[in-house]
Amino acid sequence: SVNRLSEATDTVRAGDILVTADAAAQRVSVYNFRSNEYTVIACDFIPELVATDGDLIAVSSTDFGVYTCRYGEKNFTLGCVRQAQIRGLACVFGNAYFVTSNSVYGAVGNDTTAVHAYNGTPQRMTADLYGNLYISYTDGAVYRFTEQNFIRNGGDGEKLAITLPQNHTSLRADFEGNLYYLSGGSVYKNSDLFTNIDGSDFVYRADGAAQTPVSFAMGF
Repeated sequence: SVNRLSEATDTVRAGDILVTADAAAQRVSVYNFRSNEYTVIACDFIPELVATDGDLIAVSSTDFGVYTCRYGEKNFTLGCVRQAQIRGLACVFGNAYFVTSNSVYGAVGNDTTAVHAYNGTPQRMTADLYGNLYISYTDGAVYRFTEQNFIRNGGDGEKLAITLPQNHTSLRADFEGNLYYLSGGSVYKNSDLFTNIDGSDFVYRADGAAQTPVSFAMGF
């Protein structure tokens, strides 16, 4: 029970580690599938979103900061503070990237930020195994960027031929460029239903209230 989540907000997996933001406990939980061990990293902020490439861990805070550490470290280092909510995080080959609700795109630890031609409001962000970055928007549009184009003004991404639901969360990508996300308590692959999730199968509540997932993780 010492590793029990109090109020999870986001979870993601890469390599051997599963990283979860535990907002109510103000900590980040890390589970290692190879060693079957949990570690926790205490935060002096409220964590919200998490990202990892299996070594670098990035976490956003509710007060618009982005923090990073390496797996095995016990403290986060502040990488940047923005003027708007962090809507997406991704870690690619040792670098952490973010996008904000007012459409600022950047790399953590790098003062250079970019603005792109598409003026939709970012909703979520993810990366695939090849280092491509995907940004989804509240209107359902999705754009794919290379690392270089993501942080370069005018390096606009490629618009994908799919439309996501307005209130989707937990955007993920597989090695073929398919996108997975949560909407209405179910997981979708691109535009099609992939699987339903009934949280009551693994979460107990005395009042019998429905359990709606807030995030999911994928491994390969």
